[in-house]
Amino acid sequence: VKDLIHRVAQLNWTAPHNCHLQILVPGSQEWKLLSKNQYQMTLDDVAIVEGTLLFGSTDPQANYEELKGQVSSLNSPMSTGTDDDVSMEDSDDDNRISLASSNSIYNYNSYLSNSGGGSSSSMISIYAKPNNEPGVVGLQNLGNTCFMNSALQCLSNTTELTEYFVTDSYQNEINRSNPLGTGGRLADEYGKLMRKIWKGNFSSISPSEFKWAVGRHAPQFEGYRQHDAQELLAYLLDGLHEDLNRVRNKPYISLKDSNGRSDEELAIEAWEAHLLRNKSVIVDLFHGQLKSTVTCPDNECGHVSITFDPFVYLSLPLPELCDRNITFTYVGLTGNEKSIRYQVSLDKRESILKLKTALMALQPNIKSPKELVVADVYHCHIFTIRKDDQPLDDIKISDTTVIYQILASSPEPDKEIVNKCVSHHVFNGYSWDTLGQPRVISLVVSKNYEITIAQLYQQLAKLFYFGGNLSQNPKHTDIMGLFTVSRTSGMNSSIREKLTNPDDKINMSNDDKLNIIWDRKDTFFNRGVDPFEDKTTREERKETQISLYECLKQFHQKEQLSKTDEWYCSKCKAFKQATKKFDIWKSPNILVIHLKRFQYTRSHRNKINTFVDAPLSDLDLTPFQLCEQEKFSKPPVYDLFAVSVHSGDLGGGHYTAYALNSIKNQWYHFNDSSVSPCDPKRVLNSGAYVLFYKRRDVTTTAISKIDSNNTTTTTTTTTNNS
Repeated sequence: VKDLIHRVAQLNWTAPHNCHLQILVPGSQEWKLLSKNQYQMTLDDVAIVEGTLLFGSTDPQANYEELKGQVSSLNSPMSTGTDDDVSMEDSDDDNRISLASSNSIYNYNSYLSNSGGGSSSSMISIYAKPNNEPGVVGLQNLGNTCFMNSALQCLSNTTELTEYFVTDSYQNEINRSNPLGTGGRLADEYGKLMRKIWKGNFSSISPSEFKWAVGRHAPQFEGYRQHDAQELLAYLLDGLHEDLNRVRNKPYISLKDSNGRSDEELAIEAWEAHLLRNKSVIVDLFHGQLKSTVTCPDNECGHVSITFDPFVYLSLPLPELCDRNITFTYVGLTGNEKSIRYQVSLDKRESILKLKTALMALQPNIKSPKELVVADVYHCHIFTIRKDDQPLDDIKISDTTVIYQILASSPEPDKEIVNKCVSHHVFNGYSWDTLGQPRVISLVVSKNYEITIAQLYQQLAKLFYFGGNLSQNPKHTDIMGLFTVSRTSGMNSSIREKLTNPDDKINMSNDDKLNIIWDRKDTFFNRGVDPFEDKTTREERKETQISLYECLKQFHQKEQLSKTDEWYCSKCKAFKQATKKFDIWKSPNILVIHLKRFQYTRSHRNKINTFVDAPLSDLDLTPFQLCEQEKFSKPPVYDLFAVSVHSGDLGGGHYTAYALNSIKNQWYHFNDSSVSPCDPKRVLNSGAYVLFYKRRDVTTTAISKIDSNNTTTTTTTTTNNS
């Protein structure tokens, strides 16, 4: 908007700061003033209004009558060119402005009008060139609403569901009297949003009205806090189902006990009972059926309960990977040794001691784990010293792990060893900068843990100073001009107690840290930096991955219920920690798979970033589906068409989506307002969270195109996921 104002001001020989921009509401005499902070907004955000903008340095209302004729003549686009030719034949070339945004082109026609007294105002007509790509429309982030945008883009590209809404077929099935629904308001707003997306007029639109409708009926999504895309998706599918339920009066259903009847008979009975209360487009597309088998753990009882329940999505656990790659840097005993980066693969259930043992195999000169210190380095400081009995899983992916070699015992019988953390500092004129690799050093001190300042400098020189002309046992007088030593008691404490008197003795039994203070940064980088070697390879850094079929196998395994989730055995007349098993009986037309990446316990929260290798096409559920008749008549083979992706961690993650446009047969990446075509190979990554699959035998319904008059025209499309 700011760019537009500057361009128009330049054409009309006036200063931009003397101008104000107002929107003329079409069909009325109302003017809406844009605030200064709106000038930083994009043209897509502000200029998508189907009307006219007024630019001028005078009160627009005073000039309204004079501009009225011009305004009425500008209520329809004047462009006579094609989609690729955006010139305006009726406009003056000197006053015409054409600006392009990332996805849309806007034409601006400037009209200068004198109203007496030397004042003037300029009428600016803005026309957005339609992007002519139905469905390829971004959704603006209203504030932490990326989770909603991601879920909506996946549903929008569910072809059969979107066709049902853009053709207004849903209007005939809205159930406004259902107490479990929203009175049809959720379906109405969803339908309006789908028509805007598939009309294809704009590069991005605001889903604010839909967001308001969701928050009104689902208070958990009210406001602008971060939420889970899968939880919103579950609510939307349930809410749309109840708003569109064809059953107006739900009968009471009482299922009979199995009493030895066959699974086929029980499944049909349960499904028919489900349809007596639930019939909607959501049921037609998304509902499948699970067989649940619960077995009493009491051997004398052995009671087995079998039920058949509908499902809308499958929540699949991610099999726990025991092995993990740990990257660390090894720092030797003296400064003349190279620091080496290694990567080892270890069982994450092992302890830090196992990591030390793995390094000893790589460095034969290390004879005992006591010669090694494992540290977590953060911002050039040693943040944590890890204990031998700590689990390896405590080392996070983002941690910088360094293993230091130290002296396990004193080389002199009448001396002791004290290990100290050392960091490098330089004064920038205002404060202390910390730089370089910190160290853990072994100082040889007296039995009472004392050392002279001169001895301290001599020992530090062997560790940090190399490449110069110092002898093997340098004098302190040769060293004290190179750097200064001080002590601090904390990681972020200011530099204090500079140690400069060589004859003074200091006690090293406390936890103080040592600081090497360099006069200039270049001195440090020339003399204080350890040589470095990287022994990790690209092959070693391969991302750990599992197959989607492994997740399905895990889902079908038996599990014992926890103590807090006991099952009531009707035969034992008591609550028992029974075993439970799920099996897919009936597969839906649209299969939604939720990967359970987020783990929550009473004391721990974690996100699993393991890459799940899911097929883009030919996902075959035949080995997992029990109903033989359905497997024979409708093979459960699926093709991927949308993915909701969560990147980042639990605290500051972001949702995007990948989806296959059924009209263009092209994959797109949806990142809030931004939409871009993408290679199908990029669709699946370690952040894939919710997968949308379409059954191969489902007849693909083309999504109708919506013209400017809001009429629909159906277009034939072919889907190809390869």
